[in-house]
Amino acid sequence: MQQAFIAKLVFEVIDSKPSTARKFDEQWRVFHAVNQRELVAKIHDSAKTESETITRADGTEISWSFVACTEIVSLHQPNNRELISTMKFPKAANKYLAFIQSKNLLQ
Repeated sequence: MQQAFIAKLVFEVIDSKPSTARKFDEQWRVFHAVNQRELVAKIHDSAKTESETITRADGTEISWSFVACTEIVSLHQPNNRELISTMKFPKAANKYLAFIQSKNLLQ
């Protein structure tokens, strides 16, 4: 029987346009697998598929290069288990709160 998992995949984004900072794309993805071996194989396949280079209209390129899978969480967890927590430090807290409240799905 398959189980559901969430895995965090990290890619380095390499842009042929000059940039001062290196960029990393952290993606949380859902996978279904019967066991750990199948899960790892699916993550590897996804990482290969998603490691790609795109050529823009102006001829410059942007690439996603797989770095690592840093976390795997089984979705067969107790109710209300925290999966992800992110701290925000907005410069305009009132605007941030208004934006979040406008997106509230529990209203």
